[in-house]
Amino acid sequence: MSESFHDAFERALCGETSALDPWWNGTDADGSGLGVYRNTTTKGLVDAIMAQFPTVTSVVGPDWMAVAARAFGSSHPPTAAPLVVYGQEFADWLDGPAREQDLPYLADLARLDRLWTECHTAADDPVLAPDALSRLDAKDFGSFRLTPRASSRWASFPWAVPTLWQALRQDPALAGFDLEDRAEGLLLTRPDLDVAFSVVAPGAVVFLAACAEGLSMAAAAESALSADPGLNLQASFAHLVAAGAFTCLGEIAT
Repeated sequence: MSESFHDAFERALCGETSALDPWWNGTDADGSGLGVYRNTTTKGLVDAIMAQFPTVTSVVGPDWMAVAARAFGSSHPPTAAPLVVYGQEFADWLDGPAREQDLPYLADLARLDRLWTECHTAADDPVLAPDALSRLDAKDFGSFRLTPRASSRWASFPWAVPTLWQALRQDPALAGFDLEDRAEGLLLTRPDLDVAFSVVAPGAVVFLAACAEGLSMAAAAESALSADPGLNLQASFAHLVAAGAFTCLGEIAT
């Protein structure tokens, strides 16, 4: 047979019961046995989504979230194990239902929840020692670059979603909130095996992204200030280093 049992089984779980006909031989004619697997699989996907997106769940409630997770799971079956990394497309998928519920910020909360998972599950690497920068003079900033850690994550938004997300992570039962019209960024790091997060200026996010692209410290700073002219570059840079956002300092090859 050209198709493996595993592939046929996945198709059957998605509703195409006849895919298993070559293996059934009539032993599960009513589909009751397969239904057990299907229900278990669905529950597993729902549980995985709800666990991965706790701030979304705290806003909409577990019942609404369970329905949304089931709908997402039916159209986005997992393609790899383990389920702890399942749900990469959930935030984009959530845009539609969120706007229907007049909750346009919900998908952004989901994006930050996803970044938490990525930070939590990323490979571990050394944290740059703060004194590593003490050897540099200002003239060196154009020839050295900083490399973000594999676990560092960041994002920026035109409104204060990071502040809201941080408040919900600290207090899921938050009774009410005002989403301020203020651009913000969020930094997630894992300096001591536990995920840490902090609200940062949008320019700090631009600086990190420029570093990830391999730009020099001087070029990254220029990009950050161009995008966020009011950025306190010195304070933001000190915060990024202290938070453990970088793994190494290296000279750019000429």
